[in-house]
Amino acid sequence: KRRPNGWRRLVFPAARAVVVPSRLLFGIAEREWGLAPPRLVHIPNGIDLERFAPGGPRADLARVGLDPGRPTVVALGSLRPEKNLERLIAAFEHLPESLGAQLLIVGGGAEAQRLAARAAASPRAAAIALAGPQADPAPWLRACQALALSSDTEQMPLSLVEAMAAGLPAACMDVGDVRAMLPPEQGPLLVPCPPPGAPREAGKEALAEALASLLADRGRARALGQRNLELARERYAFEAMLAAYRSLFLRHARPLRRQPAGS
Repeated sequence: KRRPNGWRRLVFPAARAVVVPSRLLFGIAEREWGLAPPRLVHIPNGIDLERFAPGGPRADLARVGLDPGRPTVVALGSLRPEKNLERLIAAFEHLPESLGAQLLIVGGGAEAQRLAARAAASPRAAAIALAGPQADPAPWLRACQALALSSDTEQMPLSLVEAMAAGLPAACMDVGDVRAMLPPEQGPLLVPCPPPGAPREAGKEALAEALASLLADRGRARALGQRNLELARERYAFEAMLAAYRSLFLRHARPLRRQPAGS
């Protein structure tokens, strides 16, 4: 950890600006990299909001063995250890069966085989599907009723931005920028992250409670999804991100030197 930070301290003084996409990384840059505003700039990542708009095509959940008529919780992203999808599967197992819920995991990665085995061994195996990596996640988000984010660590998760742009409410671990990304109304659905060294599935009960509260109250879930959609449109448009970078580049661009006449 010290060597990379030492390297940054040597290189960053030559930079006119250093851009970070998350508030978490902004704090790290101040504390550990020796940076400060105005050279240190926070520009959140943006996405193509229209691509994820709620009115677009929906994936057919029957393709992966799920019932399109039942409420479905979706997890989206790379299947890496820090995403801790074991916690999510365990939380799903704690949901009341009366909710009739299903769990869809969309993404690929090093954990795919192990998670498939964990899902197959679950008493709720028939209601869990791994869809694998998908070129366009938007239809899969639209086919579901809520996003779950069970990560141990995050910065600014794009999967959350994409779910917000699709009009979904979310139940999340309170990590990284997640709380700052969501509207205050989503606060009760944020679950404290267990301390380092806790069992992998620690926090499953609290995450299950947050998910159950969404699935049991469809009106509340729709209202939260609409609020998330509004906030995504306010903060995370791809065009707004480009405009922020363009303004930064123009502010720091060196003027071109004119060549002497006749050279």
